[in-house]
Amino acid sequence: MAEGFLTVSEEHFLAGRLKEAYDTAKFALSLDPNNSLIDRYTAVYRVHLASTRKHPVTGEPDWYNVLGVHSDEPDDRVCHGFRKMARFIDPYNLCAAGAEPAYHLISQAVEVLADPRSRAAFDRRWGFKKHRQPTLSAAAAASKSLLGGGAAIRAF
Repeated sequence: MAEGFLTVSEEHFLAGRLKEAYDTAKFALSLDPNNSLIDRYTAVYRVHLASTRKHPVTGEPDWYNVLGVHSDEPDDRVCHGFRKMARFIDPYNLCAAGAEPAYHLISQAVEVLADPRSRAAFDRRWGFKKHRQPTLSAAAAASKSLLGGGAAIRAF
């Protein structure tokens, strides 16, 4: 049954109805929460829907929203958000119609946000407060990287 809703969500996406595609995929996921394929399709639609939030003057997407990270995240968490999302929506392993364009969107997002200068300029354009890089001791940084910890993916 959930796969039927996933098919409907793909039809919505192909017709350009991003909100309906995302909502239908989320409903399918609620019917089968352990279905990783539905979860991945939902992520693709979320990326596309997030990219529609544009700056009123420049028309630039909110790249933080596209990656599903917060604007106050440190640089390493932004890159981690990209890597996590890139693996999840990899167009070579997911046949969703929007997987390749979604991958392109998150690549653009990390290109802007990974470079400190372009990120600072983006933050100024959007009016985001300057993010702070936490200072960690070498031991704390090593234990943090060993323990991992996922970046929360914001739902739309």
